Amino acid sequence: AAEQAAKINFGVSTMKMLVIDGRSELEAFYERRGYARTGNIVHMADLHTSDDMTIGHDLVLNEYVKPLIFNR
Repeated sequence: AAEQAAKINFGVSTMKMLVIDGRSELEAFYERRGYARTGNIVHMADLHTSDDMTIGHDLVLNEYVKPLIFNR
């Protein structure tokens, strides 16, 4: 429902998601739903401007994308 709403309300053609590296159950969940890993990674620390937000977190996030195609 969120994907269809994004396409209709915002005109997007692709959804992008960041998934925590090493969480194989999450990766598999999104892959079953049509998302594909791009190979791009983001470090959690790069997402926050405040060092307080990332203290103790060395999380790496994998980028996944999915083209939004809906049949009417």
